[in-house]
Amino acid sequence: MPETGNTQNLTYNYQVGGSLQLNAPSYVERQADKDFYEGLKSGEFCYVLNSRQMGKSSLRVQTMHKLQKDGIACAVIDITAIGSQDITQSEWYLGVIRRLSRSFTPKVKLLTWWRDYEGLSPQERLSEFIESVLLEQITQKIVIFIDEIDSILKLNFKDNFLALLRACYNKRSDNPAYQRLTFALLGVTTPYDLVRDKDHTPFNIGRAIQLSGFQEHEAQSLAQGLVGKAMNPQAVLKEILAWTGGQPFLTQKLCKLIFTSDFFIPAGNETKCIETLVRSEVIENWESQDEPEHLKTIRDRILRSEQRSERLLKLYQQILRTNQIIADASPEQMELRLSGLVVKHKGCLKVYNRIYASVFNLSWVDKALLDLQPYRAALKAWVASNYQDDSYLLRGQVLQNAQVWAEGKSLSSLDQRFLAASFELETRELQFALLSKKKSGQILPSKPRLQTVFFLSVIVTFLVMGVRHLGMLQLWELQTFDRLMQLRANEKPDPRLLIVTITEDDFQLPEQQHRKGSLSDQSLALLVNKLKQFQARTIGLDIYRDFSVDPKQANLATWMRQNNGLIAICKASEPKLNEPGVAPPPEIPVARQGFSDFVQDPDGILRRHLIAMKPDPASSCTTPYAFSAQLAFDYLKSLDISAQYTPTKELQIGKVVFKRLRSHTGGYQQVDDRGYQILLNYRSYGSPLKVAEQVTLKDVLTNKIKPEMVKGRIVIIGIMAQSASDYFPTPYTTGQNFYQRVPGVVVHAQMVSQMLSTVLNGRPLLWVWSTWSEALWIWLWAILGGILAWRIHNLILLWLAEIATFGILFGLSLMFMVCGGWIPLIPSALTLVVAATSVTAYGVLQTNNRIQREQARENRQQ
Repeated sequence: MPETGNTQNLTYNYQVGGSLQLNAPSYVERQADKDFYEGLKSGEFCYVLNSRQMGKSSLRVQTMHKLQKDGIACAVIDITAIGSQDITQSEWYLGVIRRLSRSFTPKVKLLTWWRDYEGLSPQERLSEFIESVLLEQITQKIVIFIDEIDSILKLNFKDNFLALLRACYNKRSDNPAYQRLTFALLGVTTPYDLVRDKDHTPFNIGRAIQLSGFQEHEAQSLAQGLVGKAMNPQAVLKEILAWTGGQPFLTQKLCKLIFTSDFFIPAGNETKCIETLVRSEVIENWESQDEPEHLKTIRDRILRSEQRSERLLKLYQQILRTNQIIADASPEQMELRLSGLVVKHKGCLKVYNRIYASVFNLSWVDKALLDLQPYRAALKAWVASNYQDDSYLLRGQVLQNAQVWAEGKSLSSLDQRFLAASFELETRELQFALLSKKKSGQILPSKPRLQTVFFLSVIVTFLVMGVRHLGMLQLWELQTFDRLMQLRANEKPDPRLLIVTITEDDFQLPEQQHRKGSLSDQSLALLVNKLKQFQARTIGLDIYRDFSVDPKQANLATWMRQNNGLIAICKASEPKLNEPGVAPPPEIPVARQGFSDFVQDPDGILRRHLIAMKPDPASSCTTPYAFSAQLAFDYLKSLDISAQYTPTKELQIGKVVFKRLRSHTGGYQQVDDRGYQILLNYRSYGSPLKVAEQVTLKDVLTNKIKPEMVKGRIVIIGIMAQSASDYFPTPYTTGQNFYQRVPGVVVHAQMVSQMLSTVLNGRPLLWVWSTWSEALWIWLWAILGGILAWRIHNLILLWLAEIATFGILFGLSLMFMVCGGWIPLIPSALTLVVAATSVTAYGVLQTNNRIQREQARENRQQ
């Protein structure tokens, strides 16, 4: 690169890392600047959640300055400055109030005020401070920025703090003063991580601000600093963005490298010069040149958890090999996006830029996976012994685990040598042991009597049934249930249902500008008018609306009160958990309300359908039936099919009796069976997401749907936006579909479809045998295992026979599952193996006793 004496713009400056000053010439205004400013100015709760070094802090500084110029009072709470470790709840909340007090300087003595309200919890004191101090003494609009919000994830009381923010939002309808108060959250996290369980802390409010990288038309101000360093600054900037993808930190860094260099970039040489610069100053020996740290930050975030690192690396490896994958809301994909390494573009995940692709390439991934090897310490010790000390080689189960881990990986020659030496050593030791037994004249096990086989099978069956009754097999049985569900044949979507989804894009619709929660009154009015026009049979609103319709939408309020075909949700309270629940829309009577509560198993998976429960009289949600049940009842009522209870208090709809699930039923042995529960028989067409046809809110409002898609159907309206955190794992979330979770609105559709399909089409409900029938079935497999061991003395042949028998057992279990039957697979397999082992061990014991008796007889003769 030739040197030059051209004059450069010495007043210009690029900043790499940290927040840019207000008048920094290298600050780049993006669409997010406009969205963030306008959203907060209009009173919207906003959040900017993205990876590190994307310009969140600079965006906050610029936006706060603009708001203050407009006369809006602003404050910043940096969570990291308060701390999240070794701090009590009281100290933390006092730290929040102190920072608010420094920004707004209220006319109170803070510590005295804090002591005066010591009868309240710390959370209540913060709420009281906001209402009785800030909103009373500060008359203009207030915006509170909460930076580094991800730091609260370490706090065990974070849900209470987020619930307080939501309460401030909900109070707007009752106390006009709260309409002046707005919060903005910034940090490196996702809505899913902030609130993993919406039942405990509903936080479905706020507007997500999309903070993207620099676009070429936005970043033109950066070219000013390149004047005097290049003949064509615009072309240089374009090449820089081609390498960085607009990533702010890297873009500023490359610009500064050129700005502080002593070379000049002639016209036509931009591509070559920038590539040389990037490779020499960033990519080559990147770990030593990464100052300030950026690439190391990405690396450390991916590798910080050994338990999760392998999954993240394999997911990233898949992206590198295929260029992109379909994006979803799985925790692994969200964590990979938060690292900054990949970005979502047009519904797919791809590597953010060419620099990342060059540094974190397939070779780096392979090495990182190898560094996670489970035998690293043993390998190092074996190498240190000059490959001579066999005590460091792997044996037994440890060797088997290492071989499973190594399968499919590109191992180094040293790894291959170590594993091969371990396998060879174990083979030699096994052969030596067999030879020793042969030389010692060991006698084959005696054959026990058939009566002994039956006796041992009974004992094994009682032991396994006892272990099962204590719930020690429940997790295995539920996981096997999931696998059997996945292996069933596909079923076509239910033609009686239509799901209207509300996505992230739908939040940005013009009709959604003045929304509360997820759906504005204007959007809801337009939506139901369109559905009425197309003659929907029943409409289900799977969105919390614990507030009244705006008086400007009086027609909507009247229609909601009078239309019998509208069912809305509420959430039952849990006094034991101090959960108040969520009230239904005030316009909807109890008869048209349904609770939205689900029951999840201890592993978090939804396998049960809660149809009804006794409501708490003090709860704001007093309906006895689930949202899904109310929708099914309303649909079937139009067909003159009603629900009633049998003399044994079992729910009967038409001719079908829905058998209630009880504790100690089937694979469930330790389960909360409160309420009227049944097993949920999912409908899947390649995925449980495809239970019914789906359209978006935008599709309906822009007339992109046909009347026949709606006519005569149950239409369920719900949220599928990732920010709602309304996603649940199902039996289809395991195995090869690990990354798939199902939105709550789809779960409701699955439940409605189950009830309708069972009553109208004869689709089977999931059923189980009685306890005695299951015990007899398990005993039969114990007998079979004992007979196999009684007949086969060769251990290898016995092992192969047990594998074949288990295959038969698994096939029978799958056949029953296809017909709706959940039979005991794990207990049966366990008795098969234990009974065979017991009979074999009994034979060995008898043989050893016979040998001892013969030796004693020989000694007496001598």
